[in-house]
Amino acid sequence: MIRTINRSKLAAFIILILLYYTSIFAQQITFTVDENSLDNDGPYVFYQKDSLLVLEIQNGKVLKLIAAWQETKHNLYINSISKYVTAVKNFQPERKNHFTDISQYLVISDIHGQFDLFKKLLISNKITDDKLNWIWGSGHLVIAGDVFDRGPGVTESLWLIFSLSQQAKLAGGKVHFLLGNHELMILENDLRYVNPKYITTTEILELKLEELYAENTLLGNWLRSRPVCLKINDDLIVHAGISPQIADCFSSPDAINESVYAYLNGNLADLDLAELLKGSLGPFWYRGYFISNPKYDLISSMEINEIMTKYKTERIIVGHTTYDDILTFQEDKIINVDAGIKTGRQGKALLWKEDTYFILDESGNSNILLSK
Repeated sequence: MIRTINRSKLAAFIILILLYYTSIFAQQITFTVDENSLDNDGPYVFYQKDSLLVLEIQNGKVLKLIAAWQETKHNLYINSISKYVTAVKNFQPERKNHFTDISQYLVISDIHGQFDLFKKLLISNKITDDKLNWIWGSGHLVIAGDVFDRGPGVTESLWLIFSLSQQAKLAGGKVHFLLGNHELMILENDLRYVNPKYITTTEILELKLEELYAENTLLGNWLRSRPVCLKINDDLIVHAGISPQIADCFSSPDAINESVYAYLNGNLADLDLAELLKGSLGPFWYRGYFISNPKYDLISSMEINEIMTKYKTERIIVGHTTYDDILTFQEDKIINVDAGIKTGRQGKALLWKEDTYFILDESGNSNILLSK
């Protein structure tokens, strides 16, 4: 009898221990979404020799998890937004950046940490369900740069994009994340537009923001493998635009992407080319389709035609320069999709299907912008 009682107590004790460590494990890699709280952020996933280090902030406290690697990839339940994601040790550059015979695609630009509007756009327009699971089948979703800075929901937005890219692939679709100038700024530790929430994060974790997105982090490694240019059907999509000077230097959008990959990974030896790429004439910053400034004139129709002929495109779709709506410019050859999500007041996205461009809003309303 005594032996039986001891065994029962031992079994109960073991169960309690297991429940305790299970709850700790779950707590360390999940969190309640609260983009407006300065006390919750993460997770940030770091590569170690044979493991992953996961850091997260909950209620101002740092939670830490070390997860052993399983062969060359690891499945993690990151949070309630991204569900299960697959972490790999080294993301390869996205080198297929021309897709043909695509029946529909959606472009969202300049999210700037406005996670709530981003989420509403996806749910209301049936890209995801209300639990943020991909339901758009073979559709292509394009995030045209500038997820970082300004708003308080950057981390949530990044993990959602990361998760949807894996979900879409399984469904025969695709999520494209193009780099913008604010991704470049974060990777180079330019903190001019960082939301105070992330300054608090760096203070709590005692790490610089660039360290949270360094090459030895999951998100940092992933970001460095993202392109800046993409072609879908006959449309060229890029964050800011292609200037005549960039078109003179690069034979194709793929050539631009290759140089950006090299620059971000410290392998671009041509310093002048690096300055061109990341400067005001480069694809991260150029505004010459809409305005002139001391460094360049407003682009001419002839220059646009030359770029489009060289790059074999019928239309260029950009963000970066903010207007109150999605608009066309330069005889409908340019579409600007930056309609001011960054302000947190309204969300707009550009949908292409059946040879027609539609403007969608966060309530699911749709209006025709342009028909081919």
